[in-house]
Amino acid sequence: MSDMIRLSYAELAARLGVSKEAAKSRARRAGWPRMVDNTGVARFNVPKDIFDTPEQHHADTVADDAPDTPPAPQTDTAATLAAIGVLRDALERSEVARAEAEQRCLDLSEQVGRLTAERDTARAEVEELRRVPEPETPPTQEATPAPKTWWQCLFSVYPKTTNTIK
Repeated sequence: MSDMIRLSYAELAARLGVSKEAAKSRARRAGWPRMVDNTGVARFNVPKDIFDTPEQHHADTVADDAPDTPPAPQTDTAATLAAIGVLRDALERSEVARAEAEQRCLDLSEQVGRLTAERDTARAEVEELRRVPEPETPPTQEATPAPKTWWQCLFSVYPKTTNTIK
């Protein structure tokens, strides 16, 4: 086990170069046991090796300035231009289709306008016909009787007879 140092949150924050809240979080995540001394300051045992840096050990450090991203793949210019041409053609076709759709929409809205006008005219004619009173039948003329239904015709052909047994 490595050597331990007894530090407060403020001292740990100063040595790590972070805020006091960050030092509290680090101590909590690491699970270092905390004890409050008689003055009310919380102190805990911190391993010395968390403060070890290559500068303290006089180790050689190599700076890696090369980026970690791989180089961009080479693009095929001819294929890219061909794809652009295909996209242009598709765009032109969609523009033509859009223009045709707009024209069809205009035609349909004109047709709807004509049909609405015809409907309104027909409704006005119906209302006008409803306002005209029906001619009354002259009082001297009797109304024609309603036609008989099929079962009423049976009674006129076969009159009701009395069922008597002799």
